[in-house]
This record gives sequence, C-alpha cells and structure tokens, in this order.
Amino acid sequence: MDEAARHCAAMMETMHGAHGPAGGDWGAGGMMGMGGMGGMLGFGLLWLLVIAALAALLIFGGIWLWRRRQPSIGTAAPSARETLDRRYATGELDREMYLQIRSDLEPSA
Repeated sequence: MDEAARHCAAMMETMHGAHGPAGGDWGAGGMMGMGGMGGMLGFGLLWLLVIAALAALLIFGGIWLWRRRQPSIGTAAPSARETLDRRYATGELDREMYLQIRSDLEPSA
C-alpha cells in the first residue's frame, strides 16, 4: 500500500469514529443528537399540546365568566315577609309583635 492510500484509510477511520460510517447509520443519538426528524416531531407535539392547553383554558375561562354573570336560581334574598314569618315560626317574635310588624309591611289600601 502506498503512502496516499494509507493516509486516505487513516482519514476514513478517523471520520468513521467521529461522525458515523459513510453508509449513513448515525447511531442511536441521531443526526442532530435528538433522533433527526424524531426530534422535530417531538417539538411539534409539544407545541400542539401547548396550543390545546391554551384553547382549553380559553374555553373553560369563558364558561366560568358566563356562568358567573348569570343570576343564580334560588339564591335570591328572602323577602321581608318571609323573614318575618321565619322569625315568628322559630319563636323569636311573639304574636303581638308579629302582627304589628306584618301590618307595617303590608301596603295600606
């Protein structure tokens, strides 16, 4: 083997060790250290998850705001007459006081 052939063989051996064989098998690390196109696919899926999370946040936030603005059913404050009746029923007021306050609450005709 002449000097040029030995030099060429040594260069090929060095290149094979540092950059993978000339046949294109880049090993487990991949061409870009992340599996080549597989790394790009991973980042694409990551962005898809980020966009889906933002969309879900916007949808659920909108629903929460809409429900918050709607009047709740059954949460209206009791009327003065209902409060009076409840206080009389629990014994907080006697009959005379109940009748007096009830006459004050009723509109005069």
